[in-house]
Amino acid sequence: MSNEEMNSQELKEAIALDIETLKTLDVDIMPAKEYYQANRRLFLHVFFKLYGTILLGFLLPLPFYWKVLMVETSTHELIYIFFWLPLMALGLCLFVFLFIYSSLNQYILIDYQLKHKLRTGSLIVKQIRRAGTIA
Repeated sequence: MSNEEMNSQELKEAIALDIETLKTLDVDIMPAKEYYQANRRLFLHVFFKLYGTILLGFLLPLPFYWKVLMVETSTHELIYIFFWLPLMALGLCLFVFLFIYSSLNQYILIDYQLKHKLRTGSLIVKQIRRAGTIA
């Protein structure tokens, strides 16, 4: 039975069984090649989502004050501004990754080690993805 079809009583029973399973669970070591491939894939996926969001956040307001920029700003300054916007977005992305990188690693490990060994494993992974909208 899939997790989507579980009612609350079945979910409670599955959680109770998973708690018992966790007490005796022997987790495997994730092969390095798989770990780094999953890590790179998730990093790039999250990075491009975040970078695009931040860059659009910088660029979308520009049309609202475009006339003011054209009148009060020289062409040289406009080029300078448009040069620095992507770099500022990149810097913000890197700053954010200082805080979320460990969570991404934990997600990869949970997805690999627990998803197929627990009755609620796929539900846990799905809820983590929803909470962080990371993939």
